[in-house]
Amino acid sequence: MIIDGDLYDALAWVGRILLPALASLYAGLAQLWALPYPEAIPGTIALVDVFLNALLQRESRVFFAEHEIVDAVVDRNEEKG
Repeated sequence: MIIDGDLYDALAWVGRILLPALASLYAGLAQLWALPYPEAIPGTIALVDVFLNALLQRESRVFFAEHEIVDAVVDRNEEKG
């Protein structure tokens, strides 16, 4: 794993909460107040958000693979079925 748990949690909050909220806020305010670049700025924020979440997804897969958590969940589900 490249990043530790605290950094992962902080980046996940940024990617899941902060950036989407910021893009929405700017898009709304840009319409109300005629702010510049009403499509470019929220679009850029959204692209950065997608990129960040893709990196976090990779980190999540690496973490689960290293700790064999995915296999344990799959095995438990197979036992129930």
